[in-house]
Amino acid sequence: MSIPVFSLESTRAPTELCFLGAKCQTDKSPFNPQGHRHPYTPFYSMFLATYKNKPVRFAEIGVAAGASVHMWCNYFKSGELFFFDRDENFLQNAAGFGYSNAKFGNMDVRSAESIRSNLAA
Repeated sequence: MSIPVFSLESTRAPTELCFLGAKCQTDKSPFNPQGHRHPYTPFYSMFLATYKNKPVRFAEIGVAAGASVHMWCNYFKSGELFFFDRDENFLQNAAGFGYSNAKFGNMDVRSAESIRSNLAA
């Protein structure tokens, strides 16, 4: 028995967020010039473009090197953005970028209590 597959080709539907993601070198953009890339930004755009210039509250779990912190802080300039990771070095690095609309917190996604307490704030 085979599993049905649904596939969407997004590289022919570039968005502002795709180009911003590429500029920030996040792997979320299919146009990332360096390293691995995912086709997420076209889909994020479909869901989030309406909120771009609104005072949203937005959270991302997983900071790593911080490329997406740059992307989201430049996309949601009027928003209050929260970034979580369990690695303090990642958090300190991203906090050092100096975005006034960004807050950082330690979250361990293996712990339901850690997730609940961080997202409740």
